[in-house]
Amino acid sequence: MKLFPSRAVHLALPLAVIPFFSADELAFRPAAGTSVGKELTIDLELAIDDVSVSMNGQELPPEMLGELGDEKLLVHVLLEVTDKYVSAKDGRPTDLLRTFDDLSAKVEFGDNAESTDGPDELKGKTVRFLWNDGEQRYDKSFHESTSEEAKLEALSEDMDLRLLLPTKKVSDGDTWEVAGEKLAPLFMPGGFASGEDEDEETAAIEEEIRSQLAAFVKDFKVVCKYAGQREDGDVRAAEIQFTFEGAPKLDMGRVIEEVAAAQGDAPDAEVTAVVAATIKGEGTLQWNVAAG
Repeated sequence: MKLFPSRAVHLALPLAVIPFFSADELAFRPAAGTSVGKELTIDLELAIDDVSVSMNGQELPPEMLGELGDEKLLVHVLLEVTDKYVSAKDGRPTDLLRTFDDLSAKVEFGDNAESTDGPDELKGKTVRFLWNDGEQRYDKSFHESTSEEAKLEALSEDMDLRLLLPTKKVSDGDTWEVAGEKLAPLFMPGGFASGEDEDEETAAIEEEIRSQLAAFVKDFKVVCKYAGQREDGDVRAAEIQFTFEGAPKLDMGRVIEEVAAAQGDAPDAEVTAVVAATIKGEGTLQWNVAAG
């Protein structure tokens, strides 16, 4: 009998490599009782490249418009507040106390400049934003003070830009879109408040422009991209990069007609004046991961 030496059989199998991608959760979850000071500054410059006005079907000659097309409108806004998150749930504050520490605004058009300290009924006072779960909205009221509640209607609780946060966990490079009425806090964090002595003409202009902008944002989109996390001092910050672009058209003829109607004694006129604008921009939101 011949014996054959045993041989070890080595079976080579391909190793399946499964890539592992970590996903981060970016959420709004401040600890109850947290207070945060915030400062918002807005510097806006508007210039007219071309302007034409038609009244009753007839285009007005350029000389009647004066130097309107040569002037720039400059707006400077400062808002300082202290937010106290009494409680928060499901990605939103459920009870927020906002104290308006300082408000100021300056408007310049040509040689004219007008400054204001902001609505006196808000400065130094605290507004409460209480989430109404049944009606899915915030009930707004003055906290430990009194004033005209109607001035609070256009205020927004969101000065954190949490509208840009993703709705699920994200990895580096992931993108998502934010659209529609949710975008209002991006362009005016905290909303706005009307002045105490606002006249009828100013109110008509504000309401008309507000309604047209509301129609515009319904089709407006902001594209967000997650750019990972990095150390910023002793804070670990998640970075969200965002871009936006749109081409709104404002019917200023309707605004002029509203003013004429408010004045009462102005003659009836059909005014055509459309302002076409291009809005394009980009930005970065750094989110404190630990503090939420």
